[in-house]
Amino acid sequence: SNVSPNLFPEHTVFPVIDILTPLIPNGPLVPLHCVVTGVESSQIHMSWAVDRRKEKGQAILTHRNDGGIQITRNQILITAEEWDRKVKCVCVVKFRGQLYTKTLQRHDASNVCYAVKYIYLSLCLIFGLLFLITVIVYVYKLGRKIFVMMCLCKNLSSCSV
Repeated sequence: SNVSPNLFPEHTVFPVIDILTPLIPNGPLVPLHCVVTGVESSQIHMSWAVDRRKEKGQAILTHRNDGGIQITRNQILITAEEWDRKVKCVCVVKFRGQLYTKTLQRHDASNVCYAVKYIYLSLCLIFGLLFLITVIVYVYKLGRKIFVMMCLCKNLSSCSV
């Protein structure tokens, strides 16, 4: 067979980095988890940059999920005060001499809560108006029926004389 080994070159792998945070932090310390997939844990070195200071973090058990993908985690704890100040938190992964970073993207939960609140209030207002219109139409129709019945009764009594 005349197959060249270069026809199927080894595919390039890169680390996939995510940062996990608590939805609503409570307590004096807030845990941040840097999660790396797509590469062997023995080939990477993880650290953090928090508000211009370097932190080693704490390595957490590396494991494979059901699909055979290796998951490597590293955790740091920042203070609630730092969390409230929205300090810049960056997970730094060194893989095969290259640095890969992921910066924490803060989604303000209060903005999400306000959006949900206003959607809820809008729906309540719409359904309240629909209910009010339904009641008004019902009362109007009922009133007309009663008025017509009263007129018929008056006419019938005058006719029976």
